Amino acid sequence: LKAKIVEIEEREAKLNKSVAEVEDQLAVRRKEVEHELEQKKAGVQKECAEKEESIVKREKDIAEKEERDGTLAEREIKAKQKEDQVAEREQHVETTKKDVEERERKMA
Repeated sequence: LKAKIVEIEEREAKLNKSVAEVEDQLAVRRKEVEHELEQKKAGVQKECAEKEESIVKREKDIAEKEERDGTLAEREIKAKQKEDQVAEREQHVETTKKDVEERERKMA
């Protein structure tokens, strides 16, 4: 009976050790995933900022060109197109934000 108890205690100790190792591995992996997520998030934010800068520059260039040439009707058409582009960009930004939030939720 004592031998059986010792055997059970040894198995329990091995299982506890295995559980501890798995928990340590999980903690390490969790930190790795959190770090990867932060890097991806920073990358997406940087990309959004760069695209926004590009958009602002493009809009400025367009505005300067419109001042140089184009009739009132052409300007109205271009303004409508620009509004559509802004709406598309806003939708893209929202989609990107939702994607990031979804990734964060999945990683949590």
